[in-house]
Formats: sequence, C-alpha cells, structure tokens
Amino acid sequence: MRNVTTTSLTRSHRRITTDSRPFSPRWIEPEAHDTRENALLSAEILRRDGITAAWLVTHAWHMRRSLEAFDRTGLAVVPAPVRIDRVPDGRATDWLPRADHLGDSWFALREWAGRLVRPRDSQALADGIIAELTDQPTPRPTRMAVRQVFDSIHALNDYEALMERLVTRRRSPVAARQQTESARQQARAALHAVGASAPLLASASVAEHTPPAHSHLRDEDRAMLARLLQNEADMAYRRRVPTLMDFLELNDGDTVLDCGCGMGFYLMTMGRLRKLNLVGVDGDVARLDWAEREQVPAQLASVDIHDLPFADNSFDKVLMTEVLEHLADDRGAIREIYRILKPGGILALSVPHANYPFLWDPINKTIEALGLRPIRNAGPITGLWSNHWRLYRPGDLHHVISSSGLQIEALEEQTHYAFPLIHFIVYSIGKPLIEFNLLPQRLRDSADRFRGERNSGSLLNPINLGVRLFKMADARNDHLRGDERTFVSIVVKARKPVR
Repeated sequence: MRNVTTTSLTRSHRRITTDSRPFSPRWIEPEAHDTRENALLSAEILRRDGITAAWLVTHAWHMRRSLEAFDRTGLAVVPAPVRIDRVPDGRATDWLPRADHLGDSWFALREWAGRLVRPRDSQALADGIIAELTDQPTPRPTRMAVRQVFDSIHALNDYEALMERLVTRRRSPVAARQQTESARQQARAALHAVGASAPLLASASVAEHTPPAHSHLRDEDRAMLARLLQNEADMAYRRRVPTLMDFLELNDGDTVLDCGCGMGFYLMTMGRLRKLNLVGVDGDVARLDWAEREQVPAQLASVDIHDLPFADNSFDKVLMTEVLEHLADDRGAIREIYRILKPGGILALSVPHANYPFLWDPINKTIEALGLRPIRNAGPITGLWSNHWRLYRPGDLHHVISSSGLQIEALEEQTHYAFPLIHFIVYSIGKPLIEFNLLPQRLRDSADRFRGERNSGSLLNPINLGVRLFKMADARNDHLRGDERTFVSIVVKARKPVR
C-alpha cells in the first residue's frame, strides 16, 4: 500500500494557506460538479497510481460532508481542516449585523442541506428539509438531567479551588488572587466556548415585574408583595422576597416554619398571602420581641437551629433566608431541615454570594482583594460579612444542601448591578435610625420595612426619592446579559423526596 507523503502535502498546504506561493500539483481533478463527484473522481485518479490514503484539505465547515463522501469511495483520508473560525465569546460586537455574517449563515445552511439529500435534486432537497423539520423529535433535556451527566458549577468550583491551592503556595496574596481570578475567567470562557455554561451557569435573576413561566404566585399575590415592599431600600432583599414566596408554593392550611425568622417580616408577608399555620424560630430573643410587637401571625420560639425541637416530618414548607451563613455547622442545620420536612415538602433558602459586586460592599471587597480578613464584627461599618461564618459560591451551596438528601429544583444567582455603597447606606445608616426610633413618624412610615402599606408614595418625601434612585440602579438587573460573574444573593428551591 502506498500513501501520499504527509510531509510534502503538509508543506504544500502551508504554502497555499499562508504564503500563497505557486506550486505544481501532481494530480488535478477538473470534472466534478459537487463534493460527491469530486470524491469519486479523485479516488479513481489516485488509485491508478496505487495511492490508497491521502490528506483531505477543505474548509472546516465543509469537512464533515467531505469525509462522508470520501468514506463511501473506500479511500482512507485524514482530515486537515482550514479556516477554523473563532467561537463567539459573548462580546457585544458578536451581535452586530455584518455582511460577512450573512455569508456565514448561507454557508452553514448550504452544508446542512447538502448532508440531507443527494446533489442536484431539488425535490429530494425539499422532501429532506420537511422530513428533518417534522419527523425528528426535538430534544428537550431538563437542567437537572443534564447536571446528572455534567455539572459545570461543580466542575468550575473544583477548578477554582485547585487553582487557589496551586497559586497561593509561592506567591503573595495579591498576586495569587490576580492569577486565580485570571484562571477563573479563562475557565468560564472555555465553558462558554463548548456551550456548557449557557444553560447551566447563566445567571437567572428573576425580574420583579416579570413572573417566571411556571409561577405559583397569582397576580393579586404580586400586587400584595409590591405594596408590602414599597419601603424596601435593599434591592437584593426586594428581589429575594417574590422569588422565595414563589418557591414555597404556599397553599391554605400549610404548616410553615420560618427558620431564623428575625423580626418576622417574612412571617407577616406569608400571613397576608395565605391562611397558614406559621411558626417562627430564631436564636436572637430581641428580634423575636420585635416580631411580637409587630404582631406577626405566628408562634414564636427561641431555639438552637442545629437542634430543632420539632418531630420528624412536621412541616410542609420551610423558609430559611440569610441564615445559613450565620451558623457554625451549616450541614448539620440542613440535615435538621430535612428531618422536620414532610416527604414532598419544600425548602426555600437564600444566602449571600461569595463573589459579590464591588459596589455592594466596596470596603470588604477591597480588604479581600488585599488578601486580608473581611470585617465580620457588627459595628459602625456594617458590611456583607457581618456576623457571618462564610459566604457561598453556587457549587458549595449545592453540595451542602444535596448532601442532606434534599433534591435541588432551582438555584439562582440574583442582583448583579448595585447602587454604590447601598449595603452601608441601608444597614449602617438607615437600620439604626429605625431600630432606635430616631425618625419622625412621616419618615418612618416610608422607611420601616413593616410599614410599606402606610407609605403614600409622595416624592416630596426624601426617603421615597432615595428608594426611587435605588430602584433605577436596580432596574438593570431585569435585563442581564448572561455572562455576569458577581451577584449579591443565591436563592434555592429544594424538595424532600417522597419515598
């Protein structure tokens, strides 16, 4: 068996594609009208000289059809594609109309049609297109089914953890963080390039005014939430509330636990939406006293969340919002939630995101960038880390919850855009003014989280003007591109399996 010399063909290929220097081909096939005929006639010419294998050089998009045609001739070919185009990387310019994009689309459709039917047969082409569009079932894999095969969140977080271990061994904290962040960006770009990250890592911010496709909240529920949240200045909180209420799938008669209820706003909210049997627990007695003063419609108790005083299978639903990061043993707490949930019961949970936007908390973000420990103690500067053992990345949170036996049905990252220093403004300035009753009645009615329905909405009120400004900054979160990396919150819906 004789082979075409790979070295000479490779050199000829290089001359054609780069230098464009003249050369004298040994064989020329001038008669073919299409790829099929070119394969048949070329194979015949080469076999006359005893050649049974060759390099196949053609456009990368055309290669698959060419390989099929040459395989049918019995000639062994090695693909050598040229003009391998750049994979779009999500830049804005990729979406601008250009004339060459029309040419690319024509070429791609031509190759697709060429693989359907034999050449120069218009009737067969029409029949083939119709059959392709009507007879072939469209695959519709669910997100959870895809994640059973490959979970890009886990893969990327494992990669980041490995990079941190490798990079931080011999470098300064600042240099290590810079290199680690560069590696993270490259990993995410790679996942985008292979198409895995689009469905699995794309941010899923739930717009305040755009209900999800399968929302369990009615229009009147959303109207009620809008009234209750009218005073809310924390835009991440404002987004979390409708999402978590939707996740809970509340029905009249449900027994619901707010685990870490704080001052009871969620208990008040759930009580306005449905007729429920509500229970609220927290380790902070002062916050429970506040909830009692607000007359929330729930039984309240101070408990250790790591050891809940409830029987197995007691609750239909459990809400746990901004609590897990405060607990020393987060996995133990989630196991307790699993224990007290009824089979088929739902956990709706939120935690702060470890990769939060700089503008949300620039003080701690800067401290972390310098390789220092963030400010964890609550004081005059209240940051995102206050009284927190940890913040979470999606993959870490997924592991914590799923290890308990709960099945995650939804995991979303929320609130990318933020008004500068909003966390400091709301919690270091606004919250003490309310808790120490330092505001005049009129201003308090437009600032207190529990008094949204008392607010007239007048823009002559400076607090209403401030909240309006925060909303304008937050509106961009309704239209995220999908490639954002920083978020304020992670929200999760998980269910206890029915065995």
